[in-house]
Amino acid sequence: MTIDVRSIESGPGPISERTGRLVVTNGAARMEIDPLRGARIYSFSLEGRDVLTGPDVDPDNYGSTFWTSPQADWGWPPPPEIDNQPYTVVETDSGFVCAGTISPKLGVLVTKRFETLSLPGAIAVEYSVHNQGATPLRLAPWEISRVAGGLTLFAAGEGRFKHATLPEPEVREEGGIVWYQYARERVTCDQKLFTHSSEGWLAHVRDGLTLIKQFTPIALADQAPEEGAIEIFASGLKDYIEIEQQGAYAKLEGWKSSVWRVNWLLTKLPSGIKAEAGNTALARWVQAQVALLKK
Repeated sequence: MTIDVRSIESGPGPISERTGRLVVTNGAARMEIDPLRGARIYSFSLEGRDVLTGPDVDPDNYGSTFWTSPQADWGWPPPPEIDNQPYTVVETDSGFVCAGTISPKLGVLVTKRFETLSLPGAIAVEYSVHNQGATPLRLAPWEISRVAGGLTLFAAGEGRFKHATLPEPEVREEGGIVWYQYARERVTCDQKLFTHSSEGWLAHVRDGLTLIKQFTPIALADQAPEEGAIEIFASGLKDYIEIEQQGAYAKLEGWKSSVWRVNWLLTKLPSGIKAEAGNTALARWVQAQVALLKK
């Protein structure tokens, strides 16, 4: 694959001379992307407060990354060419693109585009999966974001998978919303939730800081095999959880590409709204922010 744009792998501009990471800002929100570690989102902060966990919590699983789904296609660990090997950084008229290398195991190459949106605190992340062979593939896009404990919420869907292991009462459905209140003392082993969602958003609130991710919702039938449109993983060994969403499981023809966009927003929770499971005011406020992200 050839990307006919100007290389910005060195020098000042959007690359931090101190860390070597790509920096994208929108108002008080600052996103740092590490090209040397799979172009993963290293941090996403508001006024210096980071919503993502770093390598100090887990040296391998930190920040926000991208995989293809289902996991059964590659097992563990994730394909390094997609997850953690160096990407080339290039510049376009509308943003920045990080291009990976071909994964021999999957036969695909992944690129990631980052650009700011008009809404303060909002940054768009666009993932492209390029089939590097003539044989059609079936896969779904998958974004994995690691955060510290807090309250996670999303719209309820058409059902959960039976092999979900995240326990009650931390996970409950109320008012058409699924709520997960992280309780470290209850996470004694790795636990996960696999579920569908009727709307294209996922939110996480901790200490007044709110991360909202907006994306295209998918039908129950379009979930990848043994996966969910929304997944939450709680680590039994480390103090973090993963809030994850997936796109539609679909055929990718030979030498073709698929594109999946996720709009990120980092903002403060209004002082009059409590970060409590079941709080209708919180759910409605988040949905209002999602509507702004769609514009």
